[in-house]
Formats: sequence, structure tokens, C-alpha cells
Amino acid sequence: MASHWAGQRRKDNAKRSEIEGKFGQGRNGYGLGEIGARKQGTSGSWIGAIFFVMNIVRYVKIMDNLFLSLLKYTIRIMKSLFMRTILENARQIMNHTAITGKFTFA
Repeated sequence: MASHWAGQRRKDNAKRSEIEGKFGQGRNGYGLGEIGARKQGTSGSWIGAIFFVMNIVRYVKIMDNLFLSLLKYTIRIMKSLFMRTILENARQIMNHTAITGKFTFA
């Protein structure tokens, strides 16, 4: 039973570290700690805008990785189809040469 609680505590600490890391990223990378707005509503708007930008950056990276994976998959399939076509053409040329005894380009 103690190992269950230790595992749960480890997961909670990891989640908390991830969240604190995001706040640190916002503070250091996006100027979250330098908001100098005078009104509370304006400060809230700045904070919201900064987290919005952080989320956009995150989703762009995800979409970029997805796009690159899709592109690699497409290239792999096209390469396979291209090689299959070349091999089929080579077989046809070999069969034609074996039947006629002549090598010609069609």
C-alpha cells in the first residue's frame, strides 16, 4: 500500500514540476514577470494573452511534427510505388528482350 502512495506522490510531483516549468517559461521567455499594467483587468488580459501565445507555440510544434510525419509517410509510399513501377518496367523489358532477342526502348 505504501508503494501505491509513493507512486502517486511521484506522479503528482511530476505534474506539479511540469506546471511550474510552464510558469517559469512564461516568466522568463515571454515576460510574464514584467507586466506593468496598472489595473487588475489589464494585468489579467496580459497574462491571458501570454498563455494564449504559449499555447499557440505548443500547438504549432505539434502540428509541425504531425505534418513532418505525414510527409515522411507520403514520401515512403511514393518511393515504394516508384520502385515497384521501375521493377515492373524492367521485367517487361527483360521479357520483351527474351522473346524477341532485341533490346529496344518503347
